[in-house]
Amino acid sequence: MWALFTSSSAANFFTDKNDAAVKTFKLIFKGAKDAVWKFDDKISFVSFYHNTMPVKAWFGRNGNLIRTIRYYKEDYLNPKLKFEVNERFKGWNIFGITEVSTSDSLEFSIVLKKDKKICVVTMDHTGNILKKKKFNEAI
Repeated sequence: MWALFTSSSAANFFTDKNDAAVKTFKLIFKGAKDAVWKFDDKISFVSFYHNTMPVKAWFGRNGNLIRTIRYYKEDYLNPKLKFEVNERFKGWNIFGITEVSTSDSLEFSIVLKKDKKICVVTMDHTGNILKKKKFNEAI
């Protein structure tokens, strides 16, 4: 069973479910906006904006951060990865990035566009390609 709470800023949360998760959230994501929380007996989940970037975060019962997902455009991509993508995929434009972070991994799914084609490349934090899929853009 999920409990749902919303807030327009990180400073004024109401919760009776997982104060440890809320405390960790406030510590890590200062200035977060439009937070929407969901709680169950094992995991707390929050969706919010941080510096105008959409973010999702999962916390354990003790407040430990388990996983984050951030969505952003090319301007926020790590410069090393941006260089690697531009070198390996000449002529392709970076359309968007989904960054997934856990305690033991950091992966970037990068959506590239060229003409009527789309390529989704998943890289680790060092620039190694983990997966690559190409598609034709839908009409």
